Amino acid sequence: MKSFTMGIVTGGLMTAIGIGCLLQDQKYYQSIKKKGNKIMKKGKHMARKAENVVEDAVDDLLEL
Repeated sequence: MKSFTMGIVTGGLMTAIGIGCLLQDQKYYQSIKKKGNKIMKKGKHMARKAENVVEDAVDDLLEL
């Protein structure tokens, strides 16, 4: 249990340091933000496709 807690604390500390470094380098932060927006758009598009596939499958099952 002690090693698990130490791992959680260490992980949180490393995350905080990483976020601090990102916020200091604004140019790098802006490039990550642009990539994130592109990923979000692709994710939304894929979610719409998946929704359509699920709807079609449910309709097919209801017709049986």
